[in-house]
Amino acid sequence: FGKKLIDKYGALKVSTFAFIWGTFFNIPFLIYDLHNFTLQNLTYKGITGYIFLVLVSYFGYFAWYYALKTNEVSRLTTLNNIAPVLTVLISVLFLNEPISFYFIIGGIITLIGVFLMHRATLEII
Repeated sequence: FGKKLIDKYGALKVSTFAFIWGTFFNIPFLIYDLHNFTLQNLTYKGITGYIFLVLVSYFGYFAWYYALKTNEVSRLTTLNNIAPVLTVLISVLFLNEPISFYFIIGGIITLIGVFLMHRATLEII
């Protein structure tokens, strides 16, 4: 479905449209939680974290749709399974999170699975 939209409208328009609709459908949650919003709870770290989250999410969606324009969905979906491993590695680098034994085992299993699925996708093509 996404590939057809990208071919017709382009990655930037599809990403923007997805974010606008996502914002629209999250308004009820904002209204529900509005009583918790006070200026006392608003901090510099919270504001910069929110802006960072919005920008990274938007550019992530844009990159996904752009890649979808030029690659097969099956190949991208397989590579997308690397995201949790990269997330933990980035949290180790920037947030000083410890690496656990379970992370190492899970990361190895994930990478092996991605390798096998990516290899199978190449053999089909």
